[in-house]
Amino acid sequence: LNRRLNGLLPTSGNVAFSDKHYENPNLNDIISRAQADYYKAAAPPPSVLAKAIAVVKQRGVLLGPPAVLYILKRQRVLGFEICTGWYVTQTATGPQGGYTVGTCKGEAVIPSGGLPTLPPRPPGP
Repeated sequence: LNRRLNGLLPTSGNVAFSDKHYENPNLNDIISRAQADYYKAAAPPPSVLAKAIAVVKQRGVLLGPPAVLYILKRQRVLGFEICTGWYVTQTATGPQGGYTVGTCKGEAVIPSGGLPTLPPRPPGP
């Protein structure tokens, strides 16, 4: 059994350890840095970010992790508001982003910290 399990391990021997050292560690600072790294890892490409009109945080499904939706387009279909956008969620391998179509519901977020800032919009009519 041990030989079989050892055979499943990568043979390169390369393990990525972090040697970061924090002076006077503040838990809130460390958490905000970790969140910033998380959102940067799955942020939309610059071409998508330039088209985003809003950012919404959505609750996870069945106690799952929360997700972030960068809204690219809103429209009403049969009385329901449907959004097209870039959806960032947590998977077993880390944050993952991609296009989605679905509900616009969620908590409006003003990008700060790790969330990329949306480009300024000209005033509407």
